[in-house]
Amino acid sequence: MRKLSLGIIALGVFTLSFATPFSYAQKSRDSNPEFARAKKELNEDYYVLYRIIDKLSRANDNASTSWRVKLSDKYALNGFADEANLIIVPKSAVEQLSGNPDAIACMVGREMSHHIRKHQAIGPIEKASLKKQIQDEVVTQLKANESSKRGWGMGLGLVGGVLGVSTSGIQGMVNNSTDSASAKMIQEKESELNKRIAETSSRIEKEADEDAFIYLTRAGRDPKGCIKYLEFISRDPNAEADPSNPQIPGRIQAYREFVERESPVKFKKEGTANLSRLSRPLQFTSVDNGTALRINASGGTTKSQIDGF
Repeated sequence: MRKLSLGIIALGVFTLSFATPFSYAQKSRDSNPEFARAKKELNEDYYVLYRIIDKLSRANDNASTSWRVKLSDKYALNGFADEANLIIVPKSAVEQLSGNPDAIACMVGREMSHHIRKHQAIGPIEKASLKKQIQDEVVTQLKANESSKRGWGMGLGLVGGVLGVSTSGIQGMVNNSTDSASAKMIQEKESELNKRIAETSSRIEKEADEDAFIYLTRAGRDPKGCIKYLEFISRDPNAEADPSNPQIPGRIQAYREFVERESPVKFKKEGTANLSRLSRPLQFTSVDNGTALRINASGGTTKSQIDGF
């Protein structure tokens, strides 16, 4: 989930409204100077992402580090974790989820989890590199096999000369057997690689899904927003590591079961305590020549009015 083109931060005043129980547009929720500055300087999408990252960071005690977020113009439905604490968010995803900020928060929270847990995604580039490594290993083995076949050829030639018979058929069998063994070796190694990739991908996505539940719950949001998000990205075949064997339907079911058996009370208490201690909204800075937003690490714990995302 990497390497997408970047969006541009547009400056100017705008109106933001969601058909949800809360609205970023309510003036009573913009009384904090940093929120007011964000609303004035950032475009709609970046304002939403700033408010979400600020709240998730403080509620989950992850405000001691800075986060960067970039909007991508490339059409996609899922977010991406890249570089150091960089979250790449497709504009198309924000637009289509604009009526469900909890789903957007899930997308962001999952990518935060990938960074915090230091997950190493195995995408097409990494997979191609690993397959090349397998091929290189087999080439090395083939060279050894070639030496063996040459030895067989010399021996068979001597035997044929002594007995006065042709040994070309036997030599062909040796060559075919060696080539077949090499092809089988590649097939077995690639099969094992694909299995390891699938297992790793399943594990890290499950961990990110469950972390998102905790992050949203601590922030006082509805963790079922992740069900909406997972259903949303299930429409994008590129969201699956192997489109022929989709994993997202199983993840949705596993997440539903996780929500049903997990008690949110503990996480809500933890989030309330963290927000009380880290009550100052995080500051933001435009970076990368205005193509990204950095939400800075917490610089203090001075009390100030706290509102929703």
